[in-house]
Amino acid sequence: MLVVSGTLGFLSVRQIVRPIQTMAATARAISAGDLSQQVQISRHDELGVLAEVFTRMTTQLRGLITGLEQRMTERTTSLQTANAQLQREIAERQRTEKALQWAKDVAESASRPKAEFLATMSHEIRTPMNGVIGMTGLLLDTALTPIQQEYAETIRKSGEALLAIINDILDFSKIEAGKLDLEHIDFNLRAAIEDVLDLLAERATSKRLELACMLQADVPTWVTGDPGRPRQILTNLVGNAIKFTEQGEVIVRTTRVEKHNHTDTVQLRVAVTDTDIGIPPEVQGRLFEAFSQADGSTTRKYGGTGLGLAISQRLATMMGGRIGVESTPGQGSTFWFTVQLATRPAPDDAAVATLPELRGVHVLCVDDHATTRTILEAQLSAWGMQAEGVADGPTALARLRAAQAAGQPYTLAILEDQVSGIDGLALAQTIQADPLLAPIRLVMLSAVSQRGQETTARKAGIAAFLTKPVRQSHLYTCLRTILGAATGPTFVSPTTDRQAATPRQIYARVLVVEDNVVNQKVAVRLLEKLGCRVDVAANGREAVNLLAQVAYHVVLMDCQMPEMDGFAATAAIRRREVSTGHHVPIIALTANAMQGDREHCLAAGMDGYLAKPIKADELYTVIAQCRPKGEVSPEDTLPPPLDLAAAMMVADGERELLQEMMEVLLAEYPAQLATLRTALHHGDAHRLERTAHSLKGALGAVGATHAQGLAQQLEAKGREEQIERALGIWQQLDIELARLAAFWTQTSETE
Repeated sequence: MLVVSGTLGFLSVRQIVRPIQTMAATARAISAGDLSQQVQISRHDELGVLAEVFTRMTTQLRGLITGLEQRMTERTTSLQTANAQLQREIAERQRTEKALQWAKDVAESASRPKAEFLATMSHEIRTPMNGVIGMTGLLLDTALTPIQQEYAETIRKSGEALLAIINDILDFSKIEAGKLDLEHIDFNLRAAIEDVLDLLAERATSKRLELACMLQADVPTWVTGDPGRPRQILTNLVGNAIKFTEQGEVIVRTTRVEKHNHTDTVQLRVAVTDTDIGIPPEVQGRLFEAFSQADGSTTRKYGGTGLGLAISQRLATMMGGRIGVESTPGQGSTFWFTVQLATRPAPDDAAVATLPELRGVHVLCVDDHATTRTILEAQLSAWGMQAEGVADGPTALARLRAAQAAGQPYTLAILEDQVSGIDGLALAQTIQADPLLAPIRLVMLSAVSQRGQETTARKAGIAAFLTKPVRQSHLYTCLRTILGAATGPTFVSPTTDRQAATPRQIYARVLVVEDNVVNQKVAVRLLEKLGCRVDVAANGREAVNLLAQVAYHVVLMDCQMPEMDGFAATAAIRRREVSTGHHVPIIALTANAMQGDREHCLAAGMDGYLAKPIKADELYTVIAQCRPKGEVSPEDTLPPPLDLAAAMMVADGERELLQEMMEVLLAEYPAQLATLRTALHHGDAHRLERTAHSLKGALGAVGATHAQGLAQQLEAKGREEQIERALGIWQQLDIELARLAAFWTQTSETE
């Protein structure tokens, strides 16, 4: 019985253990990666349920593993595909980069001939233009008949118009090539705008247009940026406005758009409003396209390339701004542009002290042009003055008398010379003739300054005479002079400003190195008007040889010359200076005006750069800056070349007689100097004596005593046959006669 029980218990255990062992073996096989294993147990007890659950679990696990493997396979395939695509993209990018580099090399190779062509074109055109404009300017400085004056002025204006077209083409080419850089320097914004109006005022006056400028009070005066480019845009816009406006006005308004937070950058809007016929909406969009104008007839009637507005648009964009137009046919146009500039405080030497005498001063503005009157009133009010305006002479007289009767008299009256009802001069005379109104200080504004006008104004009791458009600085100086001076008013006029701006006589010895004969004459004459002693070399080799013999204050060096160009000559001069220790300033004189030309010249050892056509004021500035500071040359210690008082006594007090005598002398002395030089060269003592004697008499006749003494010394050397000692005296006489000519020219121009 016990045996049977033991056997039955063993069998029961095996029935329980075997299924469990089977499930365990299956689990081990699956974990080892054999997903084909399955559990085959068919029972209806608890082990059967466990086996069924285990089977379902293994089936689900098998499905999960299979799904994971499938997804891993798909992911691997996807990664392989992406990697292949990336490799293809990398290869394609490399091919693109190579193609771009090749295209860049081709473009640069193609642009080099273009740049060289533009540089050559600039040089070849500017060289004769320098002769045309320069010689015409010199011609206009001589005594001409009215018809000759008109012809010469026409030539000058035509030359300047052609030069403007050349500059537009070059600027457009630079912008297209990305070669136009902007400067970052401090400048006076108001002065820059007023400079443009001064430049174009004569053109506006000739068409009887009112030209005025208004800057809002919050517009900064001193800013940092490129002063030349806003001036270039404004010159184009104002020039176009004057060109296309037949009557009315051209007004420039500068306003502040916004100030950027936490920065010193300000955005300004400059608008030029005119009273032309307007521009139809359908053509406004084409105005800023290159070589485009409102219509074909515009070019035929007014000329121009159609590049000005396109260049202005590019420049405005470069300066962080925009440009646009607002126009209604029949109502005029407003061209505007914005620009971003950095503000800065005024330099110490430019600060304007407030004048207490201006505050509260009662001033009457008399001008029949409403816009100009409003601008003037606003400017005076900004200085604390009590400004009022009227449109005509009779109203002005009534207002002045009413204020006097009310015990609130006007201190100052600003009169436009062509005011309605009664002109400004007659109005001034009427005011001065009234004992009650006579204490009023008078300022006259005129669109153009005519010869003798200032003298007439002074006789009429006018304390100041200013031309329109009036610069703020000039008006302020005028008021400070006539109201703030304790010693009483001093007559203020544009002549005062011109005299202050006229370069002083610079008696330097200058070498002009230039192969073009016409350009030689232009440079020599401009320098001689300063009293400079000028020598000429036709190429760099001659210049190097001359500098080995003569100490010059400055050299004007043309860059492109035969035999030895300016760069090679400069290099040779600088090499020699290493041993001598003496540095002579060399100024590049070039007809090229392309990007990098200035830098190229400076890198070659030159000290400055002047582009042709030569402008007299730029030339004068360069010569003055190159003169060593503190240097006193023999020329600086010379007495005045002409004693005017003594000369007038010689002419019996007749200015016209003295003028005729000087004109004869100045016309004849160059030939006499040449004759003296030839006599010295050939050792002709008799000819030297005879010519010096004749020149001595002419100089004595006008009272040029110092030059007369030098001529007398030359005469003595000829008489004594001491030719070898006469060359130095001849050189001194050459300098003295140049001083005399410059002195007389300046004296005549300021009278």
